[in-house]
Order: sequence, then C-alpha cells, then structure tokens
Amino acid sequence: MRKVFLFNPTSEMAVANDTVSYTPPAFLRKFEKDVSLLLAFAGESNDLLITDNTGQKEFRELWYEAGVGLPGFISVEDIPGKIGNDSIVPVPWGWNKAVHKLLFTLKPFFDNSFFKSPNSEWQDSYRDAFSRETSVRFMDDVRSAASGHEFISIPYTPMVVSSLKEIEEWNNKGKLPYVFKTPWSSSGRGLYPITEEQFVKRSRIWAESRLKQQKKLIIEPWLNKMQDLSFQFYIHADGKVDFLGVNFFEAGRTGEFKKEYVGMPEELKSRLAGFSLPDGWIEESASVLKDVLRREGFHKFYSGPIGIDGIIFSDDLGKIKIHPCIEINFRLNMGYVNLKLKDILHPEATGEWTIRQFKPGEWKKFAGDKIEESPVRRVDGKIFKGFLPFVPVTDEQLYGVWGEI
Repeated sequence: MRKVFLFNPTSEMAVANDTVSYTPPAFLRKFEKDVSLLLAFAGESNDLLITDNTGQKEFRELWYEAGVGLPGFISVEDIPGKIGNDSIVPVPWGWNKAVHKLLFTLKPFFDNSFFKSPNSEWQDSYRDAFSRETSVRFMDDVRSAASGHEFISIPYTPMVVSSLKEIEEWNNKGKLPYVFKTPWSSSGRGLYPITEEQFVKRSRIWAESRLKQQKKLIIEPWLNKMQDLSFQFYIHADGKVDFLGVNFFEAGRTGEFKKEYVGMPEELKSRLAGFSLPDGWIEESASVLKDVLRREGFHKFYSGPIGIDGIIFSDDLGKIKIHPCIEINFRLNMGYVNLKLKDILHPEATGEWTIRQFKPGEWKKFAGDKIEESPVRRVDGKIFKGFLPFVPVTDEQLYGVWGEI
C-alpha cells in the first residue's frame, strides 16, 4: 500500500466555496505549485506526491546525496501506470468537494481501508464541521475539562456574529485588542486584527465583505502571546486518538506562518525555561485535549492528522498560562510536516525552517550561496547540520522553503 500526497493548502477556501470546480486565485496556485514538494518530507520513498513543479530531477539528486530518498513526483493521470498492482491511500493536505473530483478516477485503486474512513466521500454536513465554529465549541469543552489544571487557561469564549450591528455592539464594549476570523480560510489567512484602532472604515469594509461571502465572522479577544505552539494528533476512523507530539513555531500578526523550530534550539529552550511552567505541562495539556477529542466524535466526519494551535500567554495579572486550543485544524499542517522531518534528522539536530516569497531569480541565488556556505553534514547517517532547501532551487521558484540546522 502506497500513500499519494497532494499539497492543497487552500482546502478550507474550497470547503467554503462548496463546489467541485473551486480554483484558487493565481497567486495561491503559484504558492501551491512552488511549495508542493515540501510535502514530500511527510512521506517515504515508496510513496507518491502529485505535483507539476519543475526542477524535480535536480532536487531529488540533491537530497539523494544527503542520504534521503523522496517519494515519486507524478501527475494524477500517470498514477495508474505507475503503481502496478499496488493499492494506494490518498493523503491531501485537506479534504473538500474539489479534491474528491480531482481524485475520482483513482478510486478503483484505493485501498479497502480508505473506504472505511469518513474521508471516502463528502457529505453536505462536513462543510459546517470544518468551520472555525467547531473550534469554538471544542474550546468550550476543553475549558470544562481543564478546570482543575491551574496553568491551563481559556479566558474567553469567541463570539460568532452574522451582522455589522453585532460587531459594533462588541466594539462598543471597548474590549481591545481583538481579532476577526472567517469561518473558512486558507492556512494563515482569514484573520484581521483590531489592535490600537477602533472598528473604523477600513476594518468595516473588510468585515462587511467577509460577511457577504461567508455569512458569519468569529470575534476573539487578542491575548498577550509569548509563544506559539501546536499539539499534533491523529484521529483514526474507529475513534481512537493518538498524540504525536508538540511543535513550537512563530506566527505573524495576522496568523501567517513565519517559522517552525526543529528540536529545541538554545533560543527556544531559554525562553521556555523563563516561563517557569510546571514539569510535565506538555503531556498534561495533551492529555486534556486527547480526552476531549475522543468524546467529541470527530472521527464521524474526519480521519487523519490534526493540529491544535495553542499559545503560551501572560494573563491580566502577569501570570504565564497555556491556552491549548486557539484553533483546531482537521488537515495536515506545518507542524505535522515538522514532526516527520525528525525521520531524516539526527536526534540532536536543532534549528528552524521557514517559507518566504522572493522576486524572480532571487531564491536560486540565495539558496545556491547558502548551500555552498553551509553544506550538509551527517552524523550516524542522519543530517546533523547544514542548509536544507525543501523545494527546488530554480529560477522559476518565487517561494523558497528552507531549513538551517
């Protein structure tokens, strides 16, 4: 059995669109194409990755020299002739109607286990289940379950609104800062913070436009964040839940991905030590989340990896707390890819990786110089140090993804 991966980070936008013909805007299609090979690191050499990215041969050879075998890169049309008698399991970044249509011709080759999962067909009820409103309900349930844990704090319930009048009523209460979230959006998008300004013309136009598109918005108070983190789980089709691990990362002002930490660099280790959280806080937080995940019955509409984003924050009294469930993502995510990178890295390797947009030709020069300056060094057959390009180093790439270990 082989896994077939597909990088479609605009999945939530396709869910909101609710048609089989959803096509992302051109700049997001370019992002998907350029970054698609990052998902290769979530698979194994026998797996396949659907992509039309160029520069694959040189990219594969570069990683082969580093001791890493990547999945095969392939189009949907070529998969039947490639797999022979093997069965396959589709693993897109996220599920929606458009993905089901894209993969429809491959259904005769799907492994029987796939048809036992809720991902095997799309039901109309899934659209609401994949909304951020599910995160709101989940947050309330976690608050109740965590009531006896002193360091866990969920100090608010997000408000779901469907009109500008409701937004104005919230704003008039003077609860600055806060953030708008759309019910569905692509990774790191659909957020609009209201920090120092009140609800003025620019933010009103944004909110009115999103309400017209998606009918609702979610309003959350903006906490004094000290550190981003994500808890990674896997939900099985029978309802079993596995805790895979925790990741530490950095997100920008509007929730966009900035960087993911690999291992525990000194910078991060020192910061966490300064928070003086109790021993075992990660395992304790994960245990609370896992118990609620089991009770919620999410396996009825989704099976696979999920990432639950949380934060370490300072409360109104200056005490450091954990909010373990700012948002729940029913899909693959950067944190899941980060955990999979451990398979190719030395256990003691530390560093970080990031994604950045470049002007035409700049990524190739940047990456080429870095590869010469910081060649890969292996210890016991695993990558221990060096510059790691996670996408092809070509002139065509506008988005670069790289790690410095």
